[in-house]
Amino acid sequence: MSLHLYAVGSNGKGQLATGTFDDTHSFQPCHFSGSSPASLPPGVASIDALVGGGNHTIAFFLREDERKELWGCGDGSKGQLGPAYAEVGANTAIFRPVRFPLPGYGFEGFSVEKIAACWETSYLVVSKDGCSDAVISMGGEQKSQAHSREKSPD
Repeated sequence: MSLHLYAVGSNGKGQLATGTFDDTHSFQPCHFSGSSPASLPPGVASIDALVGGGNHTIAFFLREDERKELWGCGDGSKGQLGPAYAEVGANTAIFRPVRFPLPGYGFEGFSVEKIAACWETSYLVVSKDGCSDAVISMGGEQKSQAHSREKSPD
């Protein structure tokens, strides 16, 4: 079974992943790096969550082998799609993998369990056996939505 995703609406920063930055008034296929338009990446069994901020979107997939993956599109300039997302270049109007764990931040071995997003910030709830769960906020704080506190992951 092949899963498909379509989007409609405001798209000024490519947050609909339709391959363009044009707003759309009818459903258009979303594009995923390495896949044909509308088709989710090979091996994806289900969409666990799909959340959007002001100009970015994060998709949380469960793969057939039960691994979880984050994919993002749109504006990642404030870090809301992870620190490595800025490296993708100009075409942010397609879904691309969001790297987790975040290298060098001490979350190796943690897995993402839940996601949320607001204006310029994304949130990840992460867990690891034997450790307390942690909430990671990525992105800007200009609208007072991100309140982060440094805490070691046990």
